[in-house]
Amino acid sequence: MRKRYYDMLEKLRRIGIIEGISLIILIFIAVPIKYIMGKPLPVRIIGSIHGLLWLYLLYNLYEVYKRSLIEKETAIKIIIASVIPFGFFFIDKTVKRFENLAQ
Repeated sequence: MRKRYYDMLEKLRRIGIIEGISLIILIFIAVPIKYIMGKPLPVRIIGSIHGLLWLYLLYNLYEVYKRSLIEKETAIKIIIASVIPFGFFFIDKTVKRFENLAQ
């Protein structure tokens, strides 16, 4: 059972990193291309991918929270960090701490 909880936390951590990288790509690459070069397509593509990843992060966060693997305050902090560029570092560090407790 502990292995399953560890795997859930590991999945949440990895999704947080991927989602965070997609936010960085969106903000620092796709948006400048849109406004400097006048090409909105990268924002539509990367924005859609990022949106799906963010929803997937929220779903996995809910699953982890539902099983009482993290506290409510931590879940709220993760949600806030997920909308801040480079916030995925916080998500990684926080979830890794809970992973160590689940081992």
